[in-house]
Amino acid sequence: MIAESGSLNGVIESKLVHVLTEGYKPSLPPWAMFLGGGQMFPQFFLFREIELMLIHPVVLNALSYYKGALAGADFEGPKGSDGQPKPISQNEVLADFVYSQCRRWWDRGVPKAQNGYEYGWIGLENLYSEVQGGQLDGLLQWEGCLDFHPRDCFLLTQDARPVGVRIKHVVPPDRRSPSDRDLWLAEGAIPAKGLWYVHRPRYNRFYGQSQLLGAWSSWRRLAWKDAAETVVDAGFYRQGYGGPIVGFPEEDLQAQSGTQNTTISPDGSQRRFARDEAREISQRAKSGSGVGLPSTCYPADLGGKPKWTFEWADTHFNGEPLLSYIAYLIKMVREGIGVPNELIEAAETGTGYSGRAIPLEGFLQKQQEIANALLNLFVEQVLKPLVLYNRAYFEQFGPLDFDVVVANLLET
Repeated sequence: MIAESGSLNGVIESKLVHVLTEGYKPSLPPWAMFLGGGQMFPQFFLFREIELMLIHPVVLNALSYYKGALAGADFEGPKGSDGQPKPISQNEVLADFVYSQCRRWWDRGVPKAQNGYEYGWIGLENLYSEVQGGQLDGLLQWEGCLDFHPRDCFLLTQDARPVGVRIKHVVPPDRRSPSDRDLWLAEGAIPAKGLWYVHRPRYNRFYGQSQLLGAWSSWRRLAWKDAAETVVDAGFYRQGYGGPIVGFPEEDLQAQSGTQNTTISPDGSQRRFARDEAREISQRAKSGSGVGLPSTCYPADLGGKPKWTFEWADTHFNGEPLLSYIAYLIKMVREGIGVPNELIEAAETGTGYSGRAIPLEGFLQKQQEIANALLNLFVEQVLKPLVLYNRAYFEQFGPLDFDVVVANLLET
């Protein structure tokens, strides 16, 4: 009975401990690919427009603000039941090494990993070096990393498990044509040569979502062809230069040989329509040049008024409603990227704590999740293997176990 129970427990344990859904690929229902009015959803357009979004000042500023939230992060051991952080490791030499490597990752690596915000993923190549001088002389350490365009990075899997990162379009000095280069993930005491960061994964373990997804629709209404910015530009152009109105007679004029837009009269001379001359006069006025018009008039029986007239069009224009609409779209872009507008501009309602601190708390709590993911990636793929690789040195000062977390961003 005991043997049967033990066997049964083993079967149950194997199902509880192991991932049974390895290799799952999320699907999207067809109706979710369309917006109102039959428009296609951003999944079909976003990737080809990300580079355009990134050169728009509102998008670039909001995304930089979003990335900058992690810049002041610090590191500590996990907090105990008393709320105070424990040491990163009982081995002080190891604790100092771990902290310094985390600090270096945050200064040199995280800004490059954050480029994965744009598409939802990114591949990195880790660089290592030997410590020169000091107590840790000769130890292998993480030095920095190289980043690549997300569209050139692909995750390599084996049996639905990540094993490496493939970088395309690599042209070695001794070759003329591009090739692929594979960077392998960590294995035991061998630190990872490649890193794979997934940003905002949604039902997917290997690929995430662009941080710009929520701003795509508002950005299009703001900056796309014939969108708000184009309309405002045209309106203010019209206000600054409302083209003149040139009156002309319904007749043709004698033209010099070689003049553009001329016709040949029955007697063989070149003639030009007064309409074409009037158009040229209106175009010349745009440069601020003087305008000379004939003073000839119609006969008295036809009214006696001048044959040629010139007047500036009425250019009264009120741009405030359009500018208010642009300001509204700018706020929508910021919100879509994930930056509460209250953090950038003064709150319209409420002051002090309710005006800024409450939105800041929610913003930083979401940033805390990203910070934890970035640190965990570095610890699992680089730090733990590095400690094992250098174990012969660290063992003489104490145990090799350590635990490091990102300190609460609200506090730092």
